[in-house]
Amino acid sequence: MNKAYIIGTVSLSILLAGCGNQTSSKSSNSSSKARSESVSKKNSIKKASSIALAKQKSSESKAKKDSESKAQSMSIASSESESSALAYSQSVSSANAAYSSSVSARNAQSSSASQASSASSSNSAAQSNSSSISYDTNTLTGFLNTYGETPAAYKMQHGMSEKEALETTPNTMKTSGEIQYGYMTYGIK
Repeated sequence: MNKAYIIGTVSLSILLAGCGNQTSSKSSNSSSKARSESVSKKNSIKKASSIALAKQKSSESKAKKDSESKAQSMSIASSESESSALAYSQSVSSANAAYSSSVSARNAQSSSASQASSASSSNSAAQSNSSSISYDTNTLTGFLNTYGETPAAYKMQHGMSEKEALETTPNTMKTSGEIQYGYMTYGIK
């Protein structure tokens, strides 16, 4: 009986050991599944966060590019308006120079005609020439003689916009070029 008991116990032990290995392998399989699921969840969370971060960086980059392009277009528009103001100022200056030279030529003709017709000395001719120059700033000629430019150009040079300067200056104090430019550009009548 001892032999049968020993054989039965050994057999039972082997059987139980085999069953125990199967349950432990099943539990190890389920725990490795849980670990792999946990790792895959962590990886998917990392992917989602990296995708969200990439999208955020992309939108920030796009917003930065948009603001840079807006700033660049505003800079271009500003430089274009400055160049048109400069071109206008130059055209007004050249018109003023032409007007001043024609006034000087007319005064010179008047002076030579008065010298030829009068029998007085050269001193009296010089006095009549200087007295014919107007310095009354309420007239265009006097303003030009005093400041060397038209009232509209003077206003622009001292901080007023081109449109405001042309609007606030009466037509009697503008050159014909300024009147035409104001009408063609801004519709000022």
